[in-house]
Amino acid sequence: MADYEYSIGTSPGALNNLEDDLGLPPPHPAPFKEWASTYEAGDGRTHGDGWPSVPWHWDYLSAAHLATLRGYCPGKSANLYIKTLKSDLTTYGVYSAIMHWPEELAYRPGRAVLDFTILFSHLSEVT
Repeated sequence: MADYEYSIGTSPGALNNLEDDLGLPPPHPAPFKEWASTYEAGDGRTHGDGWPSVPWHWDYLSAAHLATLRGYCPGKSANLYIKTLKSDLTTYGVYSAIMHWPEELAYRPGRAVLDFTILFSHLSEVT
């Protein structure tokens, strides 16, 4: 049984747990951004604007782990569903999201990727 609930899938009812179903280590808990940008309004109050996002980060992923994640995002980005920690860092939510493949990878050919981060943007909670 997985220690964490991080999951990914093509529909909210068919999520695969990263640890139990896919054999991936859980990502490091990362800050859930509730909006894309902040700004100060004329009245001095701070406002958030834009879609929520969350990065999933690993210090190390094997070539097999990378291939598993690539299956969900064969191009530069893909629409899918994730279960991830909410901004309180204690409860999980299921979200529709856009998965963005990173521009550059610190890659050791055939062996591993170091400091790997996937960004999920345009989060919309579904459950």
